[in-house]
Amino acid sequence: MTVRWQSGLAGLLVLVGAALRFWRLGQRSFWFDESLAIYRGLSADLAGVLSAPPQVEPPLYYALLHFWLVQGADETTARA
Repeated sequence: MTVRWQSGLAGLLVLVGAALRFWRLGQRSFWFDESLAIYRGLSADLAGVLSAPPQVEPPLYYALLHFWLVQGADETTARA
């Protein structure tokens, strides 16, 4: 009984945490580093994304961002 209660509480806390994280996610405009990452992620093809010189994030980050931004490049979608 105790384990089920703790599991339910943990699940509730995760849901509340996710809701607080996504609340007002697109409220502010992009920061400079975010706009550079989105610019690099929106390169014409994946080869261009991977062949660019590395920045702070590794190339796999930009490759995943390239595919994620197919959904849209607005503040909420890009930050999600």
